[in-house]
Formats: sequence, C-alpha cells, structure tokens
Amino acid sequence: ELARSGAPVRRAVVLGAGQSAAESVDYLHRTFPDAEVCSVFAKYGYTPADDSPFANRVFDPDAVDVYFSAPSQVKQSLLDYHRSTNYSVVDMDLIESLYATAYREKVAGRE
Repeated sequence: ELARSGAPVRRAVVLGAGQSAAESVDYLHRTFPDAEVCSVFAKYGYTPADDSPFANRVFDPDAVDVYFSAPSQVKQSLLDYHRSTNYSVVDMDLIESLYATAYREKVAGRE
C-alpha cells in the first residue's frame, strides 16, 4: 500500500537474517530504488539454506519420530546440527542478488 500511495521513502530498516527478512530487503530495494535500505542482524552476512535432499530428510516422518522420542541432549544436537535447514537461513539465489545490489550501491557511493 505504501508503494501505491506514492509517498517518498527515504530509509527503511529490516530486522532479521531469515528468508522473510531477506525477501523484505529485496522488495524494498526494488520498490524504492532511491531509499536507503538497512538490514540489521547479528551475523556478518546472510547464511545460505541447506535445502539439499539429504539435509531435508530431517523433516521426514521417521526423523520426526526419532526426534520426539530422543533424550533432550540428542534433541539439542539434532537442532544444532540441522539448524541450516530452516532457522535464519536464506535461499542462495536471493543472497547472491542482495550481494550484487549491495556491491552496486557501494560502487555508486551509496553504501
């Protein structure tokens, strides 16, 4: 709705490092090309999602059953090990696109 209103947007801030946040940053860059878009998160950069077939086996029904019947230490290990499948991760194509946008802004002196 903001885009349709024609109101000028000079600066936007997006909090978070996951897919939705990255998509929001991308949308803002495309929709408001003259705006300063700031992405705020704790890491140095976005983390690519591991969506490979083997990694995604963690979502199979058998794996879910193993998880819920496991002791708490094993559950934590599974979460830590497979975090890159779903938590604060971004599709690689979008990461590359956002990096290209940031690079263009830096070269143009707009960073």
